[in-house]
Amino acid sequence: MDKYLFKDHFVHKHSADIFENSDIDVNKLYEQGFISNKVIPSLNKKLLKLFKKLSFDEYHMDSITHGKGTEYSFNKNGLPPMVSLLVDKIYSEFGCVLSMFDIEECPLGIEVAVCKLSEGYYVDWHQDCTNQAVISFCMVINEEDFEEGEGGVLQFSKVKYDSRGSIIDREVIGSFPTNNSGQIVFFNPSDLNYQHRCTEIKTTKTRYLVCGIIGEIG
Repeated sequence: MDKYLFKDHFVHKHSADIFENSDIDVNKLYEQGFISNKVIPSLNKKLLKLFKKLSFDEYHMDSITHGKGTEYSFNKNGLPPMVSLLVDKIYSEFGCVLSMFDIEECPLGIEVAVCKLSEGYYVDWHQDCTNQAVISFCMVINEEDFEEGEGGVLQFSKVKYDSRGSIIDREVIGSFPTNNSGQIVFFNPSDLNYQHRCTEIKTTKTRYLVCGIIGEIG
């Protein structure tokens, strides 16, 4: 499996401008648990064209994931130019943070895949909590706009715990409808105060979800 290490992909010079908002405030990632942006329309179209040509494998469901979905791993199959451009830009934007964690003994890398999700798919509230992860992200690419009520909404919440570690309160602090094709959300996977979920997809329209996690790659 290819690791796509931070030290190999990170470039110190200004990289291609692929986000609509070029002013990314990394501090907000840790102040509010997540930040969002959007890729430019031309990249959105190229990614959609690429994803429609891929051969997806059956997706491994777990205790929080329900419904039907298929997956294509870029670590297993190689990074196409458009995905490599995305990885380079993410490494560049978050280089100030990632460089603090990247050491020779435990180099940082990225695991990235795209999932093709079908009607009935949803994910329960959860945390992608791992000591090895620094930054995670999800990006939605749609062929057709989702209408209100068709589901597939990515939501973020802030939670409170009691003395036993059980959740006693939840406040939804962010909601990203899937009609926003090209929407990308970065979040801090190590902060237990935040959770996220995807509401049930109630349409036969195709939805692609790019998921990535940057951390220590064994």
